[in-house]
Amino acid sequence: MPTSEWKYPKIQNILGDPHQKILLEDYFIMGYSIPAGFIFDGASIPGVAKWYVDDDDHLLPAALVHDYLYVNQPCTRKEADHIFWEIMIYTGVRRSQAYVCWLAVRIGGWRPWNRRKDQ
Repeated sequence: MPTSEWKYPKIQNILGDPHQKILLEDYFIMGYSIPAGFIFDGASIPGVAKWYVDDDDHLLPAALVHDYLYVNQPCTRKEADHIFWEIMIYTGVRRSQAYVCWLAVRIGGWRPWNRRKDQ
């Protein structure tokens, strides 16, 4: 799907922490809604996958929704990771790159998921 058919989220980096971002206005994509003010860390790409992933800016819509799903857990972890995959494909991320990112969250996502689950 061409990138002109979806809107990039309006975000701002949080001062003092270049990895933390705040969503400046409500964001809607593929039926998912993320409220303004949500704080997330963007695409947390493990070092082992960084060699293949160009940058995380074009992954941002999928990472935003994925982080929101991990924090609020309205679905299973497997479903959240599948939604991450679907949004990456929808926004035009190469399938091979989307697969590497999806595999990374399937392998390493249990820690942040369980950390939130226990809260």
